Parts: sequence; C-alpha cells; structure tokens
Amino acid sequence: MKKSATRYYYFFACILFFIGVQACNPASREASEADEPAYFPMKEYVEVLAEQLSGKNVARQITVNGETERKEDLFELEDWLNEFDFFIQNDINRPALASAYATTRSEEYLIHELKEGEKNKTRKLVVRYEDGQVKELSFFEKKENFFYTSEIRGVMFFNSGDGYLSHYLVESFQDVIWSKPNRMVVQGYVRY
Repeated sequence: MKKSATRYYYFFACILFFIGVQACNPASREASEADEPAYFPMKEYVEVLAEQLSGKNVARQITVNGETERKEDLFELEDWLNEFDFFIQNDINRPALASAYATTRSEEYLIHELKEGEKNKTRKLVVRYEDGQVKELSFFEKKENFFYTSEIRGVMFFNSGDGYLSHYLVESFQDVIWSKPNRMVVQGYVRY
C-alpha cells in the first residue's frame, strides 16, 4: 500500500514540476500574450453592454429615405443584440485580420484603420476614452463593386461619470447602379 502511495506522490510531483517549468518558459508567456485580442474587442464589449441594457426602454427614431417613424420599446437581451448587430459584425478580431489594420493610440483615442491594399468591409474603428472609460465607440464600413456601393456608420455615445450608454446612431447608405439610392438612419436613446 505504501509503495502505490509513493508512486502517486512521485507522479504528482513530476506533474507540478512540469507545470512550473512551463510557467517559467518565455515562449509559453508569449503564447498567452498572443491570446489577447490584437484590436479593441468590439463584439465582446457590445455583448456585455447588451446584457447590462436588458430590460431597459429605448426611444428610437428610424428614418428611411426621408420618412421618419418614432417609437419607444422595452428591449430584452435579444432585442439589444439585434439592434447592435452592425457593431458586432464590425468586430475585427479575427486571425485573418491580425495585421490588416494600422493602430494609433493616445490617451484619448484608440484608432484601428484598414491598411492600404488590405481588404475588409470595416474600414475604421475608433474608441474615444475619457478618464479611462469608453466615451464614444464608432465604426465605418464600406463595400463596393461596379454595380453596388454600401456604407454604414455606427456610433455609440456614453455618459461621462457613470459610463452608461446615452444614445447611438447607425446610418446606412446603399446605391445600386439601376435604382434610386437608399438611406436609413436609426437613432436610439436609452431610458434608464
């Protein structure tokens, strides 16, 4: 019985030694640093925001080609995720885009801009900070070919101090060669 217990302790000590060696290995530290997102984690940020807003009212103004509709709704998690889908779809943290964007940082701004020659619909992502909190979050998306042009701009504005989402705007413009251009603007004001 003592012999099997000794083997167990020996095996356990070997495992601990191996883990300790790996933790001290610079290559393993670099691998864990590589797991951090290369760019602002838009998708995760917006998903957490949607969870915080679940159960809140939103006053929305939707304008399509000059015709405006106003409504106020109580949004649950799925509603917020649908409303913020353009923001989620413009997350640029994908392995294929790891070096596609030039990043500019300052105390107030974090800007990711698509490098010349790179291809992706998201052209620019801007995060403005105030006192270490996100104050404004925006993106610009553009898709075009010979027959079609589509541009979407989205921006979220956050309150100073408490950091809550104040309002947001998504503006979409589509121009198809054989039809009239379409413009849609969605503005939402969160009611706390």
